[in-house]
Amino acid sequence: MTKRDTTVECVFGSILLKGRSMFTAQKVGLFIMALSLCIGCGSMVAAGIDDHRVEVKIDGRISIVPPSSETRAMLGMVRHLDGTIYLNTQRQGLYKSTDNGKTWTASPVNFDPTVPAGQRLHGLGVSSTGRLYLLHQRHGKELFISTSTDGGTAWSTTQIDYANLNPSDPYSTAGQDYNSFVEFPDGTMMTAIELRYPEAIDFLGSPTKCGFHETVIRSSDNGASWGVPTSLNQYVAETSLAIDPNDPSHILAKTRIQRMLLPGENRAAVESLTGCRAGTAWPYKNGILLESKDGGRSFQETAGGLIGHYEFRGTTLWATNDTVVIAHQGASGGTKTGEVFARISLDGGKTWVNGTKTGTPLFNKSKEFELVPKPPGHSYTTPTVEISPNHFLTAYAHGDAKIKQFTISGVFWHLEPASDK
Repeated sequence: MTKRDTTVECVFGSILLKGRSMFTAQKVGLFIMALSLCIGCGSMVAAGIDDHRVEVKIDGRISIVPPSSETRAMLGMVRHLDGTIYLNTQRQGLYKSTDNGKTWTASPVNFDPTVPAGQRLHGLGVSSTGRLYLLHQRHGKELFISTSTDGGTAWSTTQIDYANLNPSDPYSTAGQDYNSFVEFPDGTMMTAIELRYPEAIDFLGSPTKCGFHETVIRSSDNGASWGVPTSLNQYVAETSLAIDPNDPSHILAKTRIQRMLLPGENRAAVESLTGCRAGTAWPYKNGILLESKDGGRSFQETAGGLIGHYEFRGTTLWATNDTVVIAHQGASGGTKTGEVFARISLDGGKTWVNGTKTGTPLFNKSKEFELVPKPPGHSYTTPTVEISPNHFLTAYAHGDAKIKQFTISGVFWHLEPASDK
């Protein structure tokens, strides 16, 4: 049985919770908002969110970064207030588009000479004032966040004293792979980072030190300093944050939970829950959706938050009309299969589209809309930006093993009312 078939158990951290009584099914009985959906050549139809039946329609695809020998791309993508879309390729710098993703050009990143050469770009963000944020490093023994106020021409860099984010027991390393940023109404920026001890995988001997120690940190001075750390979760990493535009205390976090068995856990029960292959060393390697209702001070698993084994990489977009898009890699039978899927909420994550009129409160029972088939397949993060109301662009990286080339592309798609309404 795979996780897609499992609804009676949920896991957050080291606690195994059984039963769905912890969740309250949220029923939407009023028109809280209207979903404007584009059909045909631009006519608009308003549909109240009491009917969650929508379809995803693919509008086209675009090549963003030409084929290269680079084979890793934990992508991030943001939209600047001037309309420019910036894409972080991780190892090939930034790319940008000024025409809603139709064409792309390289946007070289040149740090101050005091920043060591060879930086890997792991996290991209933008503030409401247009300030770009870039989290980067060469390796896990250093960590920087740079900002730009001129669209990426010049950067000002702050080195993060990650070890002393826990001064009573300093962290040893801060190796990153994917990071994201959100902004609060007062201009405070927040990002999530991984922090580790040497005992990172020693679950039996050092249970308090194992794991990624995903931690959110904040800056209230435009990135000049970072602090106020709070734990997101001990066992997650590669977190994509999205903040509710109508309620900044409400934050969604699509992230990756990965760990071995903890003392006292039943392997058969965990394998049934996560959908992993029998006997795997890491029975948790799943995607999980967490949320905070206190501005990022604490996070909990959402209803049905745990999705399939190897569906661990994904990104979150909270669009202006309260539509939430979570795009993630496909998996089946405990292994990745290469597709890109989108899960959709039309009411800020209260319910998720599943083909019924009311939707479902369980994230893992939502419909997976295919954005990218296999082939070409992919295995990295797949960020989405909103092009116009209910029209989106999702970026993805894919390779061709036969010719050893790797390409970054984008898929344009939109939502419209289901044909069987």
